[in-house]
Amino acid sequence: MWELFKSIWESNSALDWSASGLVFLSTIIVLRLIIYAGTSRIALTVNDTASQLDNILVRCLATVKSIAIGCLAFYLASLTLDLPPVFNETLQNFLVLVFLIQGAFWSNAILDYILIDWAGEKFANDPSVATALGSVGFLLRLAVWVIFLMLALGNMGLDVGPLIASLGIGGIAFALALQNVLGDLLGSFSIVFDKPFVVGDYIETKGFEGRVQNVGLKTTRLEALSGETLVLSNSDLLSSRIRNFEKRAKRRASFLLSVTYSTPLDKLEKIPSIVKEIIEGQKQTQYERSFLKKLGDRGIDFEVVYSMRGPNLADFGTVNHNINMEILRKFDIEGIEFAYHTQTIDVPNSG
Repeated sequence: MWELFKSIWESNSALDWSASGLVFLSTIIVLRLIIYAGTSRIALTVNDTASQLDNILVRCLATVKSIAIGCLAFYLASLTLDLPPVFNETLQNFLVLVFLIQGAFWSNAILDYILIDWAGEKFANDPSVATALGSVGFLLRLAVWVIFLMLALGNMGLDVGPLIASLGIGGIAFALALQNVLGDLLGSFSIVFDKPFVVGDYIETKGFEGRVQNVGLKTTRLEALSGETLVLSNSDLLSSRIRNFEKRAKRRASFLLSVTYSTPLDKLEKIPSIVKEIIEGQKQTQYERSFLKKLGDRGIDFEVVYSMRGPNLADFGTVNHNINMEILRKFDIEGIEFAYHTQTIDVPNSG
């Protein structure tokens, strides 16, 4: 090895070495100035442009490694010297290897911007998306490094075919062993991007209901009405029917009013108009119908149907309360009595 370096030194004049050193230093200085000037220039206008390309360029320039600049400068400097072919080939292979690593850093910088900055800002109000973006980012970064590792090994002259085949077989075995976990992971992505529900929605599935607290990588947590936390796996959740009470534009309500048979006919005829006036007097309500449905065992039954715009359960409860209270007040004023269960017992005369 010493003899090789000695022959290289002796086969090049002092002028050659001086020129080589000048090229090395000049390359480093010029590249550093280009990176600094480019980063500063783009950073000044990045907030004034709608394009995302300048943001990505800033990220890529900021991730340029000193070893990549140094290797490129060293290779350009070596071109001014008389070097053995084996030495030139080694330098070329090493330069390609360094730039493959630099390419991996550039790819990760682009992914970080897309997943963290752009998508993170766009979906800042959706915590479930943030969770999914973290998982997607990890998988994509892993895939990037695996691809660049394969390219680097191939550049070094290694046969990566058997390695890729073994990774494929190992991946299949890994997927079979963790199919439940992977099913839940894919389920979380489906929930995040398909959005059958989001955090804060009130849903019902498989006899369980509650408000969505968190969508994780494996499970989704609901807060039940009684206060406890329900933990459901994502794959099981998506394989069942889900009722999302927040997705409906309106809430429909129907109930029966039963009045006594002693109610005068003119009072009975006024009941639909009384109920209609009460319902239309409430905000966000839409009157549908009220009519005499049947002559029941305990009284005369009127069916009342109305709908309320907006899915909020608390608002619906308040409106329903107000309607019922107004019906009680109006019926009291009109002298209309509600029917109630009565029972007649015939007692035989023992005398």
